[in-house]
Amino acid sequence: MFKKTYVAVYNGNPMKGCWLRFRQMVHHLAQEGHHLYIVMPFPLEGIAHENIYPVVLEHKNTGFWGLRKIGWALKAAQLARAIGRQLGTVDYIAFDTHNGLPFFGNRQPFQRKTLFVRGNTFFQAKYNEEPIYGWFMRAIDGKVRRQSDVVVYNHRQAYEHERLQEKCKQLPVFLVENNSEVPPRCRLPQQKPLAPFTIGYCGQLSPRKNVQMLVQAMQHLPSHFKLIVQGNWQAYDWSRQAQSQGLCNVQFLNWGNNIASFYDRIDLFVLPSLYDDFSNAALDAIAHGLPVLLSNTGGSPHMVRQEPMLLFDLRQGVEDLVKKTMAIHDNYAWACHKVGQLSPHYSFDWAARMSGILHSHAESEQRRTLADRHIKRPHHQTSLALQTNSNPTSGKL
Repeated sequence: MFKKTYVAVYNGNPMKGCWLRFRQMVHHLAQEGHHLYIVMPFPLEGIAHENIYPVVLEHKNTGFWGLRKIGWALKAAQLARAIGRQLGTVDYIAFDTHNGLPFFGNRQPFQRKTLFVRGNTFFQAKYNEEPIYGWFMRAIDGKVRRQSDVVVYNHRQAYEHERLQEKCKQLPVFLVENNSEVPPRCRLPQQKPLAPFTIGYCGQLSPRKNVQMLVQAMQHLPSHFKLIVQGNWQAYDWSRQAQSQGLCNVQFLNWGNNIASFYDRIDLFVLPSLYDDFSNAALDAIAHGLPVLLSNTGGSPHMVRQEPMLLFDLRQGVEDLVKKTMAIHDNYAWACHKVGQLSPHYSFDWAARMSGILHSHAESEQRRTLADRHIKRPHHQTSLALQTNSNPTSGKL
């Protein structure tokens, strides 16, 4: 296998599911012997490796309706391209199109640009971002895809329905669905009645996740139903207000590293998202053998193989959410059995599969190009890596 150098930009926060997957892939590539330069707005934690070089370009994540974030994105793209020019032979990786700005203006030989499309840009821009940055994301979405050499989708709905322009239709397009980092296991069905019956949600509390609806549903459920919400609840007014009210059946917890203990404490994982491409948290719940109840949007129906008992209708709102929650409570043994049937559909080699896509086409193209030109492959240039034994974190290269 050719040892490659990758350059990537990550413009987000370290509590998102996409960061967990991105971090997993980066560490896997580094262990394979590849070098990775990552431009990001926060210090790198949890994946220390001699082949990983974080370049911290600090910025205030919010302000002026997203103008600050646009400015950071443009600076980060410029810095990533500068790294590529200095190293010479590099490949670029982007998680979502708004991290794909470094794809533009790269005309050097052997530079390959791989785009991972994890969700619908419209929904991400509408619910997750400030208005001007959201508009910016939608504006560059198609342009970044057309600049890509490989496009990888993480859920079947986007893969099947995406209509790339003519240039992109001729490019390699792959489907690699998310899978859990948790080894699959069976949960012994509990006997009725389940008292208390604990519902849980883990992850971001952005408007798109619609967790406020889940809190509202608790007012219509019996008193022995409890709710645990683990995530960045301090970032939103509604969740801080709910926490201050001291609701007896709702508990807010900070995001922590020991996620497995969260799944061990709950009986049902609920994802009330307005749109979700392929939820990492829901997959982890399935791997834990835990029944799930998902909103019927995005990639969620495919995740549970269209099982109607494990989906609720967003159009019917809280009423259907409460109805389906009660149904799972009353048929808990069946729900555990159904989730046990879902686990074999998911593999646990996501990072390895991503690595295979990154390398297989790059190596075949590189061999063919070198054979055509009858030249010796340029020696791997690691000038930046050899300048220092420590990772550069100042952003000055």
